[in-house]
Amino acid sequence: MQTMGPWRAVVEALKAEGVRCVFGLPGNPKHLVYDLTEHSDIRFVLVRDEKAAVACAYAWGRLTGEPGVVFSNPGPGITSLVSGLLEATSGSVPIVAIANGVVQRYDGMGAFQELDTHTLMKPVTKWSNRVTDIRRVPWIMQRAFSLARNGRPGATFVEIPSDLSAQTAPMSAYVASVARQRCRPDVATIEAAASLVQESKQPVLLCGGGSIIAKAHAEVENLGMLIGAPILTTPSGRGIYPEDGPLSLGQVGLYFSREGKAWHDGADLLIVVGSRLEAFSTNSWSFYPKSARMIRIDLDPDALSLNWRADVDVVGDAALALGDLSAELEASPLSAEAAEGRTNRRRRQAICRGGRG
Repeated sequence: MQTMGPWRAVVEALKAEGVRCVFGLPGNPKHLVYDLTEHSDIRFVLVRDEKAAVACAYAWGRLTGEPGVVFSNPGPGITSLVSGLLEATSGSVPIVAIANGVVQRYDGMGAFQELDTHTLMKPVTKWSNRVTDIRRVPWIMQRAFSLARNGRPGATFVEIPSDLSAQTAPMSAYVASVARQRCRPDVATIEAAASLVQESKQPVLLCGGGSIIAKAHAEVENLGMLIGAPILTTPSGRGIYPEDGPLSLGQVGLYFSREGKAWHDGADLLIVVGSRLEAFSTNSWSFYPKSARMIRIDLDPDALSLNWRADVDVVGDAALALGDLSAELEASPLSAEAAEGRTNRRRRQAICRGGRG
């Protein structure tokens, strides 16, 4: 074990997690900055406002898939993070926010910049924790990173009170947090989903941000080409398939293209991948094809039947689920009716390959 203070323990955690940049606006350098510069090669990116810092961390998480790290000071420094952390949690972007808190021994007595951070952060993060014993710092940091990147990604928050910075304690070597875990869907739900696809005459793929998180680019394209289904995206799902590709019909909701809305409104099957189907993407749930059934694929069980009730719910990693669905479709024996439908899908596939015109 090595004896160290809480901020050195934080730095050891950041190094083990592979963090390359911390975005923030520092105050007293003894809170994180000194240990970061003396004991690591991690770059501290100075901003002029904490709102910019959390925006940078959001962009980092969105682009890399790994938690962006933001640092702030007590009081208004912490409150300035709220909007960005809410956006990260709502948009499934991993962020770990670390803050220097007010003096613990004066808690509840009217200390300067005193703030109940746990209550503040509870609705805008997946998890928050205030350090009360510096020996718990390694566990708290490990937990913050594990929760930020796993399941439905989002923001986590860690606060270290100012008066703990002078304390030291023996600390075990930091063990990196659990890497992002992927889970395969239940076989029965894949079989049920495949049956709906085989029966459909005009399917459409609707991809949200979850498809990006799962890096399901190849699987989305493969399924689209296999069944002749065009691809629509929510704003956060943009990039899952090239917008100039033959299957692309643009975005849904307020950003429908003429072709996209026409195909969407005439669809008899929606295959929704990694989208909560929130108000903005559905015009407050008014854009639903009249005769369509729905397959909903999502890693987060809470997203299933959040608003519209799907005919088949598939819980699992989007890339794995789409791969399994494609494999099931290719392997399943076809009835005469299904064979005719497969022929029609191949015709649609040829049309899609020819572009939108």
